[in-house]
Amino acid sequence: MKNLFCFILLTTIMISCKVTQNTESNLVGTYTAKGKDYNYKLILNSDNTFNLKFKALEANSGCEGNWKLNGTKTIVLACNEPRNIEETLQGGYMTNRVQELTVKSKERLLYNGIILKRDEN
Repeated sequence: MKNLFCFILLTTIMISCKVTQNTESNLVGTYTAKGKDYNYKLILNSDNTFNLKFKALEANSGCEGNWKLNGTKTIVLACNEPRNIEETLQGGYMTNRVQELTVKSKERLLYNGIILKRDEN
């Protein structure tokens, strides 16, 4: 009887500690981070497109493009090329067209040292 109890207890603990595997479908959503001098908003769509917006002091920046999950811990954002020359001349233009984020959990992403949290909406 004692062995049965220990077996059931151990099985329950192992099941409750199961790690959820990150997949593209469970990362889809809107993530934001707001601070004193910055505001990030990242939307990951189910069709693997994204929209990233960043505001800091007087600069507005961002890009749109495609995203993919590389392994289980890295999201790669590939920005589309600008549609016209004016976009590249504007202040805040993102010269680095490929960005990487680290998946901390399905609720939290790390981008440039900032934690973006999934919106509840």
